[in-house]
Amino acid sequence: MGIFELPSDFLAPIVRAMIVPPEITGATDFRIDTAHFTRHLKAAYVTMHERAQPGELPASFAIEALPSGI
Repeated sequence: MGIFELPSDFLAPIVRAMIVPPEITGATDFRIDTAHFTRHLKAAYVTMHERAQPGELPASFAIEALPSGI
């Protein structure tokens, strides 16, 4: 699963926190599962590395969804 294909319920709070300050939204809980996000990011880098080793050109790919830790 690519970063732009992550489930909206996972990505929406991150994007919202970057765009709208909490004092405007009234949000009090910004639990972001950074370990979960990092596992997906690492899986993407591993996939890119494995594809680059035999000389494959850059191309779109998907990473399987991993279980959340929250």
